[in-house]
This record gives sequence, structure tokens and C-alpha cells, in this order.
Amino acid sequence: MIKLLGVLIIVVGFALKLDTIAVVLTAGVVTGLVGGLSFNEILTILGDAFVKNRYMSVFLLPCLL
Repeated sequence: MIKLLGVLIIVVGFALKLDTIAVVLTAGVVTGLVGGLSFNEILTILGDAFVKNRYMSVFLLPCLL
């Protein structure tokens, strides 16, 4: 049940109208840590996903700046 903490973070973050990307990344990191992954494994997974979807980052970069 504790592994669903990421879902709670997303619901609360969206309800408070926080930065979407930051909320999703935070929920992913917390879920990974609670699920037993090391921080390096989490960063590897995020990096692989970023490289596979790098063209999507063209649309996300203006949101971050």
C-alpha cells in the first residue's frame, strides 16, 4: 500500500496547482525509492526514457524556461 504514495503526491500536487513536471518527477522518484530502487537506478530509468522521447523535450523546454 505504501507503494501508492506516488499517486497521492500527484493528486495533492495537482490539487495545489504545482508545477506539473516537478510533481510527476517527484512522484516517480518517491515511488522508485519506496519500491526498492536505488537513486542511481531511478536516474538511469529517467535518463533512458528521456533519450527515447527526446523529441518530446522540444515541447517541454519552453515550459521549464
